[in-house]
Amino acid sequence: MAFMEWQVIKMGSIMFDTLHAYGFGLLLGYAYEQPVLLEDEGCRYRLSHDGSRLVHASCHLLDEIMKLPADTTLLVEERDPLSSEHALLLANLDGLLAALFTYPAGIRAFSLDDVRQKHRLDASATTRSLTKVCNRSTHWKSLLMKALRDPLHWLDDLPFHESHYLLSCGCISLVSPIPCSVAKPVPVKQARRAT
Repeated sequence: MAFMEWQVIKMGSIMFDTLHAYGFGLLLGYAYEQPVLLEDEGCRYRLSHDGSRLVHASCHLLDEIMKLPADTTLLVEERDPLSSEHALLLANLDGLLAALFTYPAGIRAFSLDDVRQKHRLDASATTRSLTKVCNRSTHWKSLLMKALRDPLHWLDDLPFHESHYLLSCGCISLVSPIPCSVAKPVPVKQARRAT
């Protein structure tokens, strides 16, 4: 068993940091088809899993993870109960609508319920919201493809495996800060005067 470990440094926004760690965990879980252990360690999240068998190495796995409804009728219909596949499609759309709410291009809808309300007044609201999310998803994937050396083995390209840290864009790796001992503590007021 090849044990793999990743770290996600917290940036200070609880919701962003949590979603970042969970999103990366989902990506790893899907790519390796293994459960991922997520641990909160104060200033960072540690993700660990069995990395002996990489099942989905291509960045096309993003298409599988971020599947969206192909038909706008699914957005408007109220089905009870939804199939698990339809529920996942709608949950993905709902989350991406929330993430793109402040993005200026396209319709401003913050959730699937908001799209349904807008649809009552404007039948094109469902098509416009789905188009906005699909266009941004395609754009994000194209940026990722440009940044990678080998899009078919993009997880190998991640430079932050084990000893490095993963930041939000996946473009920066940082050296771990090393604590050092201070010979004599300096009071804050004296430190300010010295600068």
